[in-house]
Amino acid sequence: MTNAANVPARNLNARQDSRYKFPGVHYTLEEAARHEKLPTNLSYASWAGPVLDQGTYGDCVVHGTAGLFYLVSKKHDKIVREPSRSAWYAQIQRQLYPPPGDNGAESGDGLLMWSQHGWIPETLRPYPTANEIAELLAAVPPPEWRKDYPLVSFNRVNNDPLSIKRAMTSRGACIFGGAFAQSWTTQTNADGSLPSPDTVAGGHLWFNGGYSDTVQLVDDATGATSQGAFLSRNSWGPGYGFKPQGAETSGWFWLPYSIWTDYPQFAPVDVYVVSAN
Repeated sequence: MTNAANVPARNLNARQDSRYKFPGVHYTLEEAARHEKLPTNLSYASWAGPVLDQGTYGDCVVHGTAGLFYLVSKKHDKIVREPSRSAWYAQIQRQLYPPPGDNGAESGDGLLMWSQHGWIPETLRPYPTANEIAELLAAVPPPEWRKDYPLVSFNRVNNDPLSIKRAMTSRGACIFGGAFAQSWTTQTNADGSLPSPDTVAGGHLWFNGGYSDTVQLVDDATGATSQGAFLSRNSWGPGYGFKPQGAETSGWFWLPYSIWTDYPQFAPVDVYVVSAN
């Protein structure tokens, strides 16, 4: 459970995609038949890297994308690659939202930079520690973006739980983008699940590394129970959420399936999956 007293103010300015940046996932009859019996539980948490912390910047989009990049790379060829979040975010601001500033981004913008430019190691453009956007944007990337890990496919997924689980089973981990509740910004329930949403704090994007059809969850405030959830990870450091089995660090939370039925306005609207070819 998160200690609300130690939570910094977060800049939640991710935006829903104004256009589809990548093709949707299409299933063959063979794939559809295979997915009729999806696994009850699925987790990629053991392949994920350490939890990231975006501080007070509004760059959750590149943090979620970086988490996905790390996992896909490590799972595919067992090599750890840590992409520079600063390089991607600065490129997004210069290329898509000038004049550059902490202007946030649309859900698929991080994947767009990855597909168009490649990546730069975090060691060459480390993430700023001071809360000065000028420092981040001053980290002008070198002209030679690395293209040594282009063998991936990017796909948009329908945002219903069944489609997401199908995509995760056949392709891998994904990212979620959508409205984030104010009640979700300060703490999780004791079991690591998100409490009942209240008001919209802003737009957010996060990394999703699994799901469970059997997990039983309890809302601390209302006592309401639910079954089944997606295993997501935030970019707010290890003080948020919990540490699931096999994960390197905490920072994870359960996003209940009941959000789709009880609070559809808070269900993720942008869902992307990335898989190694």
